[in-house]
Amino acid sequence: MLERALETFESIGDIPESVTTFLLLAQAYLAIGDNARAENLSQQALERAQWTGDLPRVALSLRVKGLVMANRQPRQALELLSEAATHFETLGAKFEVASIYLDIARLYIRQSEERKATHHADLAWRLARDHNYEVVKEQAQDILSHAK
Repeated sequence: MLERALETFESIGDIPESVTTFLLLAQAYLAIGDNARAENLSQQALERAQWTGDLPRVALSLRVKGLVMANRQPRQALELLSEAATHFETLGAKFEVASIYLDIARLYIRQSEERKATHHADLAWRLARDHNYEVVKEQAQDILSHAK
């Protein structure tokens, strides 16, 4: 279904070349497993966001690119996700920071680095608890319960 929607969207022709469009398409391609397109689009989004100096979009572009790189280049993905978390922290976007900590925890789980995964899940849980982000708190608790 998503594949057909993407094909239809791209067949329209005049797709706005904005950071937001590139990010949405990158996330959609990532969801259907087309990592090559997702990587290309996330890189374009990051370059445009950096060029404009739009810090929220730079941070989001870093996060999406980190998620795209997670399977192929996990170390680079960790760097991108950490940088995104730093930017979101600067912006005061605590929900995004907590969500990225969960992304990092999941990546560490895939690398069998349970201690680091637990550390980041705990960071996410604490932020979620302090700011009443129930969805993040539940996801962090799930990671923590499986890690113990």
